[in-house]
Amino acid sequence: MKLRCTLEAIVLVVASGTMTGCGQVTPADAVKRSPSSSGAFETRQAGKLLYIANAATPSITEYALHATGNATPLREISGSLTEMGNGLGGIAVDGTGTTYVSSVDGGILEYAANANGNTAPIRKITGATSGPISGFELAVDSMNDLYVANDGDVKVFAPGANGVATPLRDIGGPATMIDSVEGVAVDRTGRLYAVDFSKASVLIFAAGANGNVQPIATISGNKTTLAFPRYIGVSPGGDMYVTDEDRVQVFDAGASGNVAPTRVLTFTGSAFPYGNVAVSHRHAFLGASQGGTAWDVDIYRAGVHGSSNPLAVIVGSNTQLNEPVGVAIP
Repeated sequence: MKLRCTLEAIVLVVASGTMTGCGQVTPADAVKRSPSSSGAFETRQAGKLLYIANAATPSITEYALHATGNATPLREISGSLTEMGNGLGGIAVDGTGTTYVSSVDGGILEYAANANGNTAPIRKITGATSGPISGFELAVDSMNDLYVANDGDVKVFAPGANGVATPLRDIGGPATMIDSVEGVAVDRTGRLYAVDFSKASVLIFAAGANGNVQPIATISGNKTTLAFPRYIGVSPGGDMYVTDEDRVQVFDAGASGNVAPTRVLTFTGSAFPYGNVAVSHRHAFLGASQGGTAWDVDIYRAGVHGSSNPLAVIVGSNTQLNEPVGVAIP
C-alpha cells in the first residue's frame, strides 16, 4: 500500500509540523496549544475506549476515552509477531471488539478482542478476489461489515474474512465518480461516505450500494473550498467532518452539491490535520497531532469553530504515541 500525504466523537487526527510537498513532515518549532480550562471535558462517557494506530513504530494503543495528559495505554499491541511490518494506516473496531488495521505493506490485519502485547493477528485479509488491497481508512457498520477505502474503489468484507477474500460488495467504476479514495465512513443508517482526494469531493452512496453505481449525493465545487481532502468522520447527527490540508471542514447532514462548509476548524502555527477523523457519541473532537517534536491526541469541544485550543491533550512519553495516523471509537 502506498500512503500519500496521509493526513477518528466526534474525533480528529492532526499533526503539527512543516509539510514539505505531499505528506512529508519536518520538525517545526513547538506549537503551544494549552487545554481549555472548561470542565466539560469530564462529561465524556466513562468506560468508552479510544484506539490509536501508530504508523511510525507500528502499534495499536488503547486509552480510556476520558484519558488526558501523559496517560499510559490500557493495552498496546506491538512486536514482531503482530506482522505490522513497516507501518499502519487506518483502524476500526467492530461490535465484538475485533480490531482491524490497514498495513502499509498491504492487506488488513485483524486482532482478537482484548489482544495485548506481542500477539499475532487472528486473521489477515491479504487481497480480494476482485483485486488487491491497498487500504487507507477503515470503517465498520452495525452488522460488523468492514469497509476499506481502497484508492480506486471501496471494498466491503463480511466479518471473518481471511486470506484472499471475496468482498460482499465492491463500489467502483465510472458511474461512482471514484478516482482516488482514502477516507471512508458509514453512518447509523448504513449510508457510505467516501472522500476522493484527486477530485476534492465527498461522495455519498445509499446503504447497500454495490458495483458501478452513482452516488446519491456529491459535495464538490469552489464553494466547498475543499482542496486536498483526506479523511472523513460522520457525527451521530450526520454532520460530515473532513480533513483538508491545515483544517477540518464541517458540512451539515444532508449537504449536497457546491455548498460551503458550516464550520471550519483551523490550527495555529505549523499544525495541520494528519490522520483519520472519527466520531463518538459525546460532543468532543478527539484528535492526534504533532506539536513540534511530540505526537499527541487533542480533544476538542463539538461545534468548535476557527482556531481553538483543545479541551484536553494526551501527550508524553508514557502514551507510546508515535505518528498516530488512525483513530477509532467503537
